[in-house]
Amino acid sequence: MKIIEFLCKTPIENIFGGVCFAPDEIVYFASEKPELFEKNELKSIKSYMTKKGLGDISYSYVRVIRGSINDAINKLEDVVGSGECVIDITGGDDMLIAAAGMIFERHDNVKLFRINPVNGYAQFIDKSVVESKDATKYTSSYSPLKNKVRIENTVEENIILHGGAVVEYTGSGAFEYSPDFEHDLEIMWQLSTKGPRGYMHKRSAPQTWNRFTQTVSGIERMGGKEQLEIFKKYKVRVYLEELRRLGLVTYSEKRDGTLLNFKYKNAQVRACLNKAGNLLEQKVYLACRKFLGRGLCDVKTGVTILWSPENYKTEYYNKNNRQSTENEIDVMAMRGITPIFISCKNGKFDSEELYKLSSVADRFGIKYAKKILVATDLENALDRRTIEYLRARAKEMNIALIDDIQRMTGAEFERILKIRLFE
Repeated sequence: MKIIEFLCKTPIENIFGGVCFAPDEIVYFASEKPELFEKNELKSIKSYMTKKGLGDISYSYVRVIRGSINDAINKLEDVVGSGECVIDITGGDDMLIAAAGMIFERHDNVKLFRINPVNGYAQFIDKSVVESKDATKYTSSYSPLKNKVRIENTVEENIILHGGAVVEYTGSGAFEYSPDFEHDLEIMWQLSTKGPRGYMHKRSAPQTWNRFTQTVSGIERMGGKEQLEIFKKYKVRVYLEELRRLGLVTYSEKRDGTLLNFKYKNAQVRACLNKAGNLLEQKVYLACRKFLGRGLCDVKTGVTILWSPENYKTEYYNKNNRQSTENEIDVMAMRGITPIFISCKNGKFDSEELYKLSSVADRFGIKYAKKILVATDLENALDRRTIEYLRARAKEMNIALIDDIQRMTGAEFERILKIRLFE
């Protein structure tokens, strides 16, 4: 089978025919120079198709004169041949789609195909549509796809298709998820949002928690004098005592206040207590995981993305000498072909974070991307004017803002998150 694709600026619209039909050949039509196609789009398409297990497809490219429908018709005639040929008209230049309709009228071996990437419905177009020129008569009655197909991409496949590379997963790739860890995570979350028993916060529990984690980061490697200075601080002592009571850290205390044999329960607890943001990211990640198989097909946290991976080789990768623009996405999920980028902010942030989120989403999702920002306790982290400005900018940038999750129950947060994921 031969598939004809009309090249689009939106990468996902360049692979529908290939993924749906697994053809022998895909021919791309567009007006850009062939060398640009090979440099920009083809490399990513091949990498993506190989990742999908479709590495045996052959590819070719036909350049048409911009604005010349006659040229498009003539070149389509040269390509369609006599074998089975399907033209994907999901995307592409209007002129090329019009030319495809004329070719469709002339050849019984040619089928027109399109897919709605949002709801997953695949359709062949009946010849009566072309003859009557009534676009309302699109039908899927003749469809080996049984009327509906759902293309599902993983996080990595989406990044590859858009010309990038996933370097590492510092969150989901570094944690082992078990009922025991999820239980510990919930204990730490409650402590971070409500504080130790009987402790009165001058501001808010999340802000106090942030300062606590910054203060005790690396405490187990400190000398006795350093530990003593830290342990003298009342809020540190209160939190450490509560964590010890909850079984998340162990230590013994000398008479001078220094700590002996300070240990975390495990490396995962240590990671959550040494970086305040990890706790919120894991909370959001685990909430998203509950929708796997119920709308989401993949979710990862701590996704480090390389924008231009041509200089990237895993075995030679030097974290101190990275030669490409790089971003870390706190949580990233896939809903079919729709990438969802989630930024988690446990404390102060400014409008720059909105631009960062929007920039990476636009690069690796384009018009299909969804953007969500999850924040705790904005009222205490920022002044009212700044909050109003951030809310207005987020709305303008189509970023869904979920705020004050420290006041929500787990069920309340999951309900709101579900709305934002699937709206």
